[in-house]
Amino acid sequence: MADKIQISSNAEQLARTFERLPKRVQTGVSNGLERALLVIESKMRVRCQSTSADSVRFSGSRGGLSSRLTSYVKRLPGMGLDGAIGFRRTRGFPYELAQEFGARAKAGKAMAIPVTDEARAAGSPRNFPGGLVLVKGIHKAVLIKRASPGVFRGGLMVQYVLVKSIRARLGFRQTVNDNVDLISNEMTRGAEAAL
Repeated sequence: MADKIQISSNAEQLARTFERLPKRVQTGVSNGLERALLVIESKMRVRCQSTSADSVRFSGSRGGLSSRLTSYVKRLPGMGLDGAIGFRRTRGFPYELAQEFGARAKAGKAMAIPVTDEARAAGSPRNFPGGLVLVKGIHKAVLIKRASPGVFRGGLMVQYVLVKSIRARLGFRQTVNDNVDLISNEMTRGAEAAL
């Protein structure tokens, strides 16, 4: 389910008549769209890094959202210009959707959020080596495993936190919608520079 972004001004006309434009103008429009998408990518990274401690983890590591944020622009012969911005699909892909739209566990169930690298590597608590123990606290329930002696004094290490819901907090669509004018302006500026 992809939301469509509506562009206005001269950029809409440029996109509609792209195939009939001279090659150098096509290159200018394409470069303008690519510039705009790269700027939106950096604005998304800045937005996620500057929000509160309760925000989305947007790390640049291989598994982080920052490394999966991507955009592309292609010229398709006979079909015009194609461009998109979004997240690369990976094994952990539903994470982006849960952060953008929120998520709620099934009735009587909970979602397990991995806290350690070992838990992330295992994926599901069902796949966790050595098994886990459920510990219910006043506000949260956690899954722990007994660690080697001497670690954390008690020898217990939290592996997963159980939650009933995740609120929507990524703001990706909002960031893109807030920058539609940038896309239009950069496409128009690219065409004007090529003339």
